[in-house]
Order: sequence, then structure tokens, then C-alpha cells
Amino acid sequence: MEDLSDRELERYLEANLAAKWFCGIPVSEPTPDSSLFTRVGTRIGTTRLS
Repeated sequence: MEDLSDRELERYLEANLAAKWFCGIPVSEPTPDSSLFTRVGTRIGTTRLS
């Protein structure tokens, strides 16, 4: 929805607890590294993500 890069998404989740909660990441857990988002996107594929 925000059209963020993987690194921007990492920073966005670190700064926005509501977004972190929405994504199902416990607030007490550290935000995943941007490389995780890259790997997930590669495995799923851009067609399925859109």
C-alpha cells in the first residue's frame, strides 16, 4: 500500500508500532531485516505479491 522498498519497509516498521502489529510482528520482537523481505518476495514472486 505504501509502495516502499525493502529497506524503507524495515525503517517504517521500526518507527510505526501499529504497522508492525498489523503485519503480525509482536511489538516486543525486533523488526526483521530488509533482506528477509527480499527473500520472501523472491520466493513468492512479483506476480503473486501483486
